[in-house]
Amino acid sequence: MPHTNAWNNSTPLGSEFASSIDNHMRAMKLDVSERMSVAFIWNTSQTDDGYLKALPFKPVDNTSLISATTPNSLTGANAQSMIDLAQTWNTSGAPTAVKVNITDTASDAASKLFDFQVGGVSKGSLTKAGLFTAVSGAFGAASFSGTLTASGAIAGTTGTFSGAVTFNGPVTFNSSVAGGIVTSSMTLTGDLIVGGLIFAGSGVVSLTDAGGKIRGLSALYFASLDGAALFSLNASNLASGTVPVTRLGSGVPSANTFLRGDSVWATPLSNAWTVVAKAATYTVLTADVTAQTLFVCTGTFTLTLPTASTQGTTPRQIAVENHGTGVITVAPATGTIVGAASYELPIQYMSIVLVPDAVTNNWVII
Repeated sequence: MPHTNAWNNSTPLGSEFASSIDNHMRAMKLDVSERMSVAFIWNTSQTDDGYLKALPFKPVDNTSLISATTPNSLTGANAQSMIDLAQTWNTSGAPTAVKVNITDTASDAASKLFDFQVGGVSKGSLTKAGLFTAVSGAFGAASFSGTLTASGAIAGTTGTFSGAVTFNGPVTFNSSVAGGIVTSSMTLTGDLIVGGLIFAGSGVVSLTDAGGKIRGLSALYFASLDGAALFSLNASNLASGTVPVTRLGSGVPSANTFLRGDSVWATPLSNAWTVVAKAATYTVLTADVTAQTLFVCTGTFTLTLPTASTQGTTPRQIAVENHGTGVITVAPATGTIVGAASYELPIQYMSIVLVPDAVTNNWVII
């Protein structure tokens, strides 16, 4: 309670009578008791008098409220607590064992409500924004509605996280590997941000939304989504949908092209014949073979065929007709025609159809 008399440290005038000293003694006892009873048990019993009953503070600005000028030490096998308090709760109210109320008029964002250190190194702290940071932590059934950041291991049996959870180290589920989260059940309704790796171990990690579906695979959630890591994909498992035609091969897919066995979109060869009249010596070109040319010949001369082995593995064919009364000789530049160096058409309207055999370098009559 407030005191009733102001404390007077002035030197006595020396004019007081000895008979009045008892008044001064009573005044001093009152002054001392009023001041001491603010924090100490006073005039209750010989057993309790002198013990602290409360620690009211009225601190001076810019000073530490409680501080130890020289820290004490524990030696030998001593294990006394620095702070050892006990209280019995038998109330319908909702008491708070430790309460610290900060009026944050202005302070740095990194200001902390508490910071536990060992050897000057922080082991656990809580910022004024409610961010708890610990080198390592062990939680049983834990519920976090804010942001949890851990740079070491977090071990627990169950946990529900409704805010953002950030781990700067590896996260391990259902495993005894140190340095991560070891838990049998954890539910995240917020974001899980992992700077290291996630090891599923022997457990099951379900990455689904509230509807039981995996969120869409896109660059929004994956840094690289190009299918490069897909191996041995069984096409029979594609139960629906189609593969874009541009991904099936090179070239330009269209209604007028087809996909060849070498994964190239190509234009189908026409079945139409190109008719060319010849009356003098002529060397057949590869383009003539590709165009499926019919040579209508008059006179007597030689029609030279290109080398069969250079016509590719998907050749076309040519036809030669003796339309006149002369003799038309058909001879390849190299190779043979059905085993002979040349083939003659001595009779008018006589004709042959030739196909190049690129394997044996031979022209075959069909």
